[in-house]
Amino acid sequence: MQTYEKLLDWVRRKAASEKYPSASKLAEALQLSSKSKLYTALKNESVPKADEFLRWVEFLGAKIFLPEELEKLNSEYYPVPKVLARPQAGTGGLQVNDTITGFYAFQYAWLRSKCVPSDCVLMEVVGDSMSPTIEEKDVVLINQGSEGKEVYPGKIYVLRIEDTIAIKRLEKHPGELILRSDNPTYERMAIPLDESTNMEIIGKVIWIGKEV
Repeated sequence: MQTYEKLLDWVRRKAASEKYPSASKLAEALQLSSKSKLYTALKNESVPKADEFLRWVEFLGAKIFLPEELEKLNSEYYPVPKVLARPQAGTGGLQVNDTITGFYAFQYAWLRSKCVPSDCVLMEVVGDSMSPTIEEKDVVLINQGSEGKEVYPGKIYVLRIEDTIAIKRLEKHPGELILRSDNPTYERMAIPLDESTNMEIIGKVIWIGKEV
């Protein structure tokens, strides 16, 4: 399969994901002047201009590296994106923007030992419910891959509940998910695991960065 076909197939999957449940929703997010450009491309009825197609895949989070760049990254460092979304260490908040604001370099060998590097993202935390473990303005590294969505008792996760993002320790009980805070002034929360709950585990926290 050629590179274009691989990327196009990836865009198709994104257009049928929870975040973008249809090609129409993805076209809206891409702010396309003509949605048909995306529709016909996904159906293999047309080939978009190179700069337009690259804008789509970059918007969705794909990164393209030249061979020499990839070789250097594999041996030394990997750039992990930091996004505007800010998980609330409290009752949850509305800051869910996934716009990339910059990149932080992590040692590739260390990062690869923890997860698939391309599955990682950085977010800045707001609130004090996870204090003293995580304070306001601390930066957390999140594994958004399939392994990062598996719940291990007592581990810290970032999750979306309706339109809010929260950061909590999780425990999975029959029929419900328990959210706990490290700050004892916050009570635990129980979320039912059924079709009525609009909830998603974004990923597991695997590193915390602090300023002193």
